[in-house]
Amino acid sequence: MRTFTGIWSTKLTALFFLAIASGIVYFGVRIAMTGKPDAVLGSVAFFLLAAAVASISIFGLVESFTTYEVDPERIRRKAWNGDQTMRWSEVVEFDKNGQQDGVLKLFDSTHRRLTVYPALFRTKDCQEFLRLIEPHLAPLRERREREIQTRQFTYHPLRAAAWGCIGLLVLFLIAAGGLCLRPAPPDQEGARIGLIALTAGMAAIFSALIAAFYTEEIVISGEGLRQRSWFQVRKLPYEAVTSMSSKMMYYKSSSWEETRLKGDKTQIVVVSKMADYPAVMEFIQSRVKVDMQVEGSRPAGARAG
Repeated sequence: MRTFTGIWSTKLTALFFLAIASGIVYFGVRIAMTGKPDAVLGSVAFFLLAAAVASISIFGLVESFTTYEVDPERIRRKAWNGDQTMRWSEVVEFDKNGQQDGVLKLFDSTHRRLTVYPALFRTKDCQEFLRLIEPHLAPLRERREREIQTRQFTYHPLRAAAWGCIGLLVLFLIAAGGLCLRPAPPDQEGARIGLIALTAGMAAIFSALIAAFYTEEIVISGEGLRQRSWFQVRKLPYEAVTSMSSKMMYYKSSSWEETRLKGDKTQIVVVSKMADYPAVMEFIQSRVKVDMQVEGSRPAGARAG
C-alpha cells in the first residue's frame, strides 16, 4: 500500500494567499470607515475579492492535508470531514483530463464520487500515483475507445475563463458603481454622465466576451470537428484536414498539449485538458489522411502533461 498527500509548499502558498486576503480586508475596512457612500460601495469590491482569494486558499490548505491510500484492492481518501473508500471493482467510470496532474474523479454504480487532486503531490509522487492506478483505469479507457466510434465528444475550452471574467465584471461594476453614484458638482455633471456611459459600454463588452467564452465548444464526431460559439460556427471534416501538428505548452510547473488541425480555410485547436484526450486523438488520427507533426521540445525542469 502506498500513501500520498500534499506537499508543504502547497500549504505555505495557501497561507501566503490567506495573508494577502487579510490585507485586502484591512484596506476594505479602512475605505469603508470613511463613511462616504461611494467609498462604502467600493469597499464591497475589496471584500468580494478577499472572499474569493480566501475561499480558494482555504480549500487548497485543507485539501493539502488529505491523504490517499492506494493498494491493488481499493483507494481510500482520508480527509478532515471523514474517510471515503472505493474498491477498484466498484469503479464504473472516471473523469480526468489529459494533464498529468489533472483532477481525477472516480464514480461507482451509485454515482458516488471520489475526487483526487494529484497536483498537490510531489512530481515523483504524482507519477507514482498515476502508475499505480493505471491498471485499474485501463479497462474503462478501452471501453471508451470502443464507444468513441458511435458517439460525439463536446468540450468547452473557455468555460473556466468565462467564470473568471464574470468575477472581474462583478468587481468592476461595484467599483465603477461607487464612482458613478458619487455626487458631483453641477459643473462636473457631464463628466459623471460620461463615466456612466463608459461603465455601461465596458459592461457590454465584458458581457459579450463572457457570452463568447461560455458558449465556445468543440464537438468531435464521426464526420469531423465543429467549433462553435454564439457568433460563429467552423466545421472541419476529416477529409478536409491538410495538416496536423502537436506542440507542448508550458506555464510554470504545468504543461499541456495543443493539437492544431488545419484545412484550406479553417483551423481548430484541441488541447489535452479535455477529457479522454488520448482516445480522442487516436480516433482523429485514424480518420485524417495526414501524419502528425510534433513541434518543439520539452524544456528542462518542466513537468510533462
